[in-house]
Amino acid sequence: MTALVDRIIASKSFGRSVTYANLLRYLVACSESGDPPKEVTIAADILGKHDFDSSQSSLVRVHVYKLRKKLAAYYAREGAAETVRLRIPKGSYAITYEGIPAPVPDPLPAITPPAPAAPPPAVPAPTPPANARTRRRTHLVLPATLLLGMLLTAWWYTGVRDPPPPPFWADLFSSPRPKEVLIGDLLMYEDTATATSITLRNAAVNSLEEFDRYRLTNQAAGTHLRLLSYGLVMRNSTVDVKYLTELFVAHGSDFEIAAMSRFNPRELAGHDLIVTGMLKTHGLFRTYFPGARLQLSGADRIILTQADGSRQTFTASGDPDRQHTDYGIIRKTRGPNGNVIVVAGGLWDTASAQMVKIITQPGLLAELTTALAAEFGTLPERFEVLYRVEGIDRMELRPELVWMGELSD
Repeated sequence: MTALVDRIIASKSFGRSVTYANLLRYLVACSESGDPPKEVTIAADILGKHDFDSSQSSLVRVHVYKLRKKLAAYYAREGAAETVRLRIPKGSYAITYEGIPAPVPDPLPAITPPAPAAPPPAVPAPTPPANARTRRRTHLVLPATLLLGMLLTAWWYTGVRDPPPPPFWADLFSSPRPKEVLIGDLLMYEDTATATSITLRNAAVNSLEEFDRYRLTNQAAGTHLRLLSYGLVMRNSTVDVKYLTELFVAHGSDFEIAAMSRFNPRELAGHDLIVTGMLKTHGLFRTYFPGARLQLSGADRIILTQADGSRQTFTASGDPDRQHTDYGIIRKTRGPNGNVIVVAGGLWDTASAQMVKIITQPGLLAELTTALAAEFGTLPERFEVLYRVEGIDRMELRPELVWMGELSD
């Protein structure tokens, strides 16, 4: 198989990437030795990521996804006549081989040909007029042209190129900065004043600043509160990561994942950020937008300040385990270094999950961008929108766009 691998790597379709060439040779060598590699070994041996955590990064999956596309490009073009094809089945990093057998003609019984009949007298063929000869050449050329056009069209729609990102995401995916997804988590802490520590959770304490104030206030009561190294992540956060992973893989990009409670503000200027989860868990991003007309009040209310200074309050209502109404916010703005910041969150996790679906699912995202363009004449670079979401048992049912506005610099 060495010669086949060399032909693939040397082809124009494969490109001149040393990383992908090394990755292909590595997967082939491991597969032939009967020891298919795992994500962590690929990250360490090929990508130099010795502290790789597959639950926190999709880097290896993105590289293998793009390698599959390069193989498909080779077999669609230069390697169309190859009799053996290399495959990387989805869900696996082992190389498989698919042979393409040559066609074998069906055996036919021997037939004794009849004696040839006497040839008819030769009759000179009439010479067709020039326009007839032209038509015959056109009839021969036209099907070939149509066939070439159909092949090019099929390649265009089923080819291996990354699709262009939606306008909403164009600046983020074209940015050279690393991408990070921040998941809002509920702070957990413990009281170590007693012999047996007690794990605690206060619904009103959702940021490091709130915890510090709460800890100092309660010290006089004899408590000794300490923040734990883990937080409570809501159930819908797993769905958020799924949708975001599908979006990033589709556009050949990677991202890191971190809990909001562990976010270092020094990373704010160096990363493009996507912030998800309940608004009360967004840490410094709860107050990061001073010019925003939508502001979180307490933990369970959104205040909308209209252009005339009047205020409107939106509060989640009902039973989260049954029929209820929730509200969510989507924001897009720029950070201190021009980096992209996207916020998608809700008062409860019903709207939080729905906001992530809106910015990742093509149909819902198209509805939002169309509404923004209709309102402002074009898709604003900085904006915020408010949604009402009806739900049952924390499952979103129906989103309704309530308000939209541009964000100032």
